[in-house]
Amino acid sequence: MTSNEGVQTLQMTDVTLKLLSPEEPLTKTELELIQLKRYQELAGTSAKDMAFILLEQGDRPDFWIERNGQKLGLDVAAFAFDKRRQAIAQFRLIKGRLRREYRAGRLRQCVGLNIVLQFSTAFIPRPENIDPAISELVEMFEGLEPDHEAWATLDGEKWVMGEVPDPFPMGEKGVTSDGSIEWYVAGPSMHNNRFVLECGFNVEHQYLATAGGADVKQRLDKIIAKHDKADQRIDELVIIAGGPDNDGEAVFDESMLASFFVTQWQGQVETPNHAKRVVLLNWQANTLHVLYERP
Repeated sequence: MTSNEGVQTLQMTDVTLKLLSPEEPLTKTELELIQLKRYQELAGTSAKDMAFILLEQGDRPDFWIERNGQKLGLDVAAFAFDKRRQAIAQFRLIKGRLRREYRAGRLRQCVGLNIVLQFSTAFIPRPENIDPAISELVEMFEGLEPDHEAWATLDGEKWVMGEVPDPFPMGEKGVTSDGSIEWYVAGPSMHNNRFVLECGFNVEHQYLATAGGADVKQRLDKIIAKHDKADQRIDELVIIAGGPDNDGEAVFDESMLASFFVTQWQGQVETPNHAKRVVLLNWQANTLHVLYERP
């Protein structure tokens, strides 16, 4: 956590967690049901006055539930910073393409390397126009030339002390022609993930940003405003922080920001016009916090 002129912010980095392992990406309906079940579980164990019975799944609202004999419309929504999630999705897409290129016999020069990618702060390439950028990455990566013969006989201690030539193209870097993706070689790969096991080299996504209480409040207020409409018949809105996306992966930072919002920052949101209750569910902290409840 950092502080600038009395304003506390959290530094957001590239930390994702695998919460679920679906064989195929979850549909919107499937993911919403998983989110609802999580809420039902936590309400039944830690906030029994909020316990309910699921009646049916719909569209608007997402669900009809029964609590204390009353039928209520309930919607679930993800607490997410759009640009952050977009970057994660695009990095996943890039890794998938690199994996396919490796299977096709390319990128063999990259074996043993750790390559770091970073998206431009100005924009992140969208799925419909990212292919040319990925093709450029493949061409640039194929131009990397680690000295595998020297690597095989490398004296690690002398290498660390700078006494022998570096067999890795350390610091070599590049950027796609549209300026959207930058990359550099960080050194040898010390990772042991699925991508490395298959391809022999590692690709990381470097992401660094800061967010404070005002940023979280603004994000939550936008989510509430989107769902707080009379024709949607939503009595209760449950906002999920740190929960799985359609691929079963979660962003740890979102859980941290949610925790700080209710513990360190004001924890207040704009009063909705129609929803009777707004709940913040922190998936990874296993907590529920009522952001708003109509008297």
